Amino acid sequence: MRWFPLLPCLAVAVLLAAASAQAQTYVFDNTTQSRTGAATIGTGEYASFSTDAQAYTLSSLTLNMRYSGGSSGTIKVGLYAANTDNTVGGQLIQLASFALSALTGSYANYSVTGLSTYTLAASTRYYIGLIDTGSNGRWGTDGSTAGTGVAGEYHAATPTTPLANGAMAYMMQVGVTAVVPEPASIALFGTAIAGLIAARRRKRG
Repeated sequence: MRWFPLLPCLAVAVLLAAASAQAQTYVFDNTTQSRTGAATIGTGEYASFSTDAQAYTLSSLTLNMRYSGGSSGTIKVGLYAANTDNTVGGQLIQLASFALSALTGSYANYSVTGLSTYTLAASTRYYIGLIDTGSNGRWGTDGSTAGTGVAGEYHAATPTTPLANGAMAYMMQVGVTAVVPEPASIALFGTAIAGLIAARRRKRG
């Protein structure tokens, strides 16, 4: 069978594809844009992002923030579902909690660390939501849709009032990693290919 010589190449291709798929990509990023305004976080501010046809895990999150008028209180960061009308749905998972005292009075990008692994479905919209228990937090905004994935998304001051990004968009960077087969599955595939090759060689012998 003429396709047997291609099996080693196929195995290598599968392994390389799996490795490359694990590289982080950004589905939303306007953190390099110029800040043009700010939103008072207060009881909640939300910014949406969407995945493409690939399933992902959420691997990194950066937010442009500062405190204003005091450094007491806490900013809770959560991942929220998006309803079909683009309003904000229920919280899926709490991602982090920032003490305002850990921020500065000037806008800066803050990375969310220790993210729990969460699988993001393909072709799905989500919201990142910030809620400030002290009402002194500020989320930087950008007045364009020039960043990665910003156009076509939404921001909201309350869960029921989504506005299309345009005159403003909350500044953040959402990094994701593609979901790939488990290492055991890849190893099993490689073992099966090796067995087929060995059987072919014995038949020739």
